[in-house]
Amino acid sequence: MKKLAALGALILASGCASVAHEADRVVAAQAPAERVAETLVRGHKALASDGSAQVLADASTRLQDLGAKPADDGEADKAQDWLAEARKRGLETDAMPFRGRVLGPAYRSGSLAPGEASETSQLFLAGEQAEVVAIPVESTALQLEIVEDEGQRNCTPPPTAARSVCRWIPIFTSRYRIRVRNIGERPSAFYLVTN
Repeated sequence: MKKLAALGALILASGCASVAHEADRVVAAQAPAERVAETLVRGHKALASDGSAQVLADASTRLQDLGAKPADDGEADKAQDWLAEARKRGLETDAMPFRGRVLGPAYRSGSLAPGEASETSQLFLAGEQAEVVAIPVESTALQLEIVEDEGQRNCTPPPTAARSVCRWIPIFTSRYRIRVRNIGERPSAFYLVTN
């Protein structure tokens, strides 16, 4: 009887660990910068492939709801562009009213040839969670690297053809260099989201 009880406890414990691990992955996937990155790729693909007007409108609304804005003044606002294109493609109803945070994730788009790198910098505040996501539009391996202003490497996830994510809480307010390198064998369009 004791062996049966121990076996039951072991099965129950392994089930709990698996559920907790799954819950961690769901929470991680719902981080704001990752949601913005996934939405940018979805909208980009719908625009490039002549996707439906509704898919573009949905991506536009979601991007606005997340409060995402271009990181550079010179970069077009994807949400506005996608909504305008959705209307050209015959969107029958207006998109829902935009709402979202006043400050939220900022995004940049770019394109890298094989072996090429892009670098930008961002100030992150002490005691507030910092988050950076690099995501390729197509399956091309990107290497993300975060370097503190003092030259210390802060985060370098393994190269991946999916999204790369770095999260940390800075001890001091500091500027960080953010590098994205295309280590794949073909050109790569990508989005970089900071929050």
